[in-house]
Amino acid sequence: MKIRILYQILLLFIPLLISAQNFELKKPNVSELKRKAELSKHTEEVIHLYFINNYKSTSEKTSVKKYNYPDYSICSFEQTFENEIKYYKNECQEAGGISIRVTLPKIQIDKVKKWIEEMYKAESSEIKNKWYNVKNIYGPIDEEVGCYYEIKPEKDSWVIDIYCGC
Repeated sequence: MKIRILYQILLLFIPLLISAQNFELKKPNVSELKRKAELSKHTEEVIHLYFINNYKSTSEKTSVKKYNYPDYSICSFEQTFENEIKYYKNECQEAGGISIRVTLPKIQIDKVKKWIEEMYKAESSEIKNKWYNVKNIYGPIDEEVGCYYEIKPEKDSWVIDIYCGC
């Protein structure tokens, strides 16, 4: 009886384990992302464009904040996508740059690093980046102005904190 119950419980959890193992990041189409960012006059951030074009959203934009000046456009929001992908952006501070947090299912870290490199190519930046030896951080070669991507491990996911600014 106990074995049967244990077997049924195991059968319930196997799909959860398999889904994370089967997750693959879709290869970014760098030229298409650049084109779409330019068409939006860079009002749409490249990583968000990647997610809305490659994964089904499972929520509208939530936790929305808007600027307090004339155009009152969105400066901060969260959105979730299939495969438990989470995207958060905040650029509400007046000279504070942009902060993004992406949560992805746990896959091989080399695949996450390759994805970050491809996403950075889609940005309109002429600053060269590299992986720093100390941590899982991808940032400017001179370690000054630019975009920094830091990969942080969680139990079942990767959190990628991105900061671009001075």
